[in-house]
Amino acid sequence: MRTKRSLLLLTAVVSFAGLAMAACESEPMASVAYVDMKDGGLKGELDQLNGQIQTLNTQVAEVNRTAQQASAKADEAGRKAAGNFEHHVLFTDDSIQFDTNKADLSADNQAKLTAFAEKIKSDNQNVYIEIQGHGDSRGSAKSNLALGDKRADAVRRYLMDQGIPLYHMSTISYGEERPKGDNATKEGQDTNRRAVLVVEN
Repeated sequence: MRTKRSLLLLTAVVSFAGLAMAACESEPMASVAYVDMKDGGLKGELDQLNGQIQTLNTQVAEVNRTAQQASAKADEAGRKAAGNFEHHVLFTDDSIQFDTNKADLSADNQAKLTAFAEKIKSDNQNVYIEIQGHGDSRGSAKSNLALGDKRADAVRRYLMDQGIPLYHMSTISYGEERPKGDNATKEGQDTNRRAVLVVEN
């Protein structure tokens, strides 16, 4: 009787161990299946991202081509415009001079500008006048630039009063950047405080 009971107990233990082993073996298989499914999902997402990247690359390439075409057209238009509006200098007049730190036109300067305006009008040419303001090297570069602006503008306003259309004139200041004379001498400084009229057709 005791032997039979031991045999039944041993059978039960072996059966339990078998079930436990079966359970342990089935768990790794389930994990592998899960990983396979997960890897498959990631691969699909990567494929989708790669497709989107290829589409973006195609769009970027198309935008670059369009930009290059637009740039080429703009360059061509610029060349044509430059050809249409190319100016030729007819003559320059640099006889208008100013006192130190002044932009007022002297009586002598007014007489010169009146004669200049009469010549332009009598020639009856469709000319354009660039009025350049200059100064000597004393003072700061910034203040000389501003003074050059005032000198050029004073000339433009006087010429407008003499009948030269405003839209036929422009002003620019070079300040002390383009000296005509030697700034180390008084004579050179006097020469540099000037307005230059550039007449173009």
